[in-house]
Amino acid sequence: MTPYVLQGLYYFLRHKVLWKTSLCPILWALLFAIATFCILLPIAFIPQVIALSTVMTPWLGVPLALVLALIEMLIIIMLFSAIVLLPITDKLFDQVLTLRGHAELVEADNGMACCGCCSVVGIVHLFVSIITLPLNLIPVVGTVLWLFVNGRLYTWDTFSHYHYELKGRSFKMQRKFVSDNAMAHHIFGMQAMALEMIPFANVFFVFTNTVGAALWAADMEDRLLQNVEYDSGNNKANDNKNSTTNTETESYPTEETNLTKAKYTA
Repeated sequence: MTPYVLQGLYYFLRHKVLWKTSLCPILWALLFAIATFCILLPIAFIPQVIALSTVMTPWLGVPLALVLALIEMLIIIMLFSAIVLLPITDKLFDQVLTLRGHAELVEADNGMACCGCCSVVGIVHLFVSIITLPLNLIPVVGTVLWLFVNGRLYTWDTFSHYHYELKGRSFKMQRKFVSDNAMAHHIFGMQAMALEMIPFANVFFVFTNTVGAALWAADMEDRLLQNVEYDSGNNKANDNKNSTTNTETESYPTEETNLTKAKYTA
């Protein structure tokens, strides 16, 4: 899979228009992260060090407590992003799609999605992140497993704006797409969440990861447009023959084809 997380970072740094959208929110989010760190240090990190050092050896208790504190901070940042930063990240997503030549898709925003804090996927993602926290008590392997378990839901949640508002996809259609591309979702989510575990820098990576997801969406749109152009040219004779097969094998064949063909025939 193309490393969209790294592409998002590079693309974000190269485009000033994305900086203008994100700079002020990043500063506010950084202040929030600092406040969160100052609160978590006395009420979470130190008690966890004492508790884990009592149960385990001190050399193991301290790093485990640090990992838990970082993940707890990540969950708080995720909640902050879903409630406060959602309009900004959605705008950033749309800007990337526009820069990539998909302005018509952005203009087709149907407003289907509810706010991020009410999104079913977002709520499930937060819930699973919390209940799977004990996995991190297993050194190294447990944290990797925690990232893997939550990476898929993270990616799905990041794509909610694209799926709901821009494409008008039902929950069932989204679930099928995520299932068909499970490993790609796991990998993207693991990479993105690992970056968002870095203290203070995590607020910056929230935005670059959004850009990475938008680049992934733009690539999917490019492939859809190319397929429609090819089908309308050399493959007209095979349309009827392949329509049934495509409907069974592609993630969103009917919807994508209709949307794009409507655009060309309008």
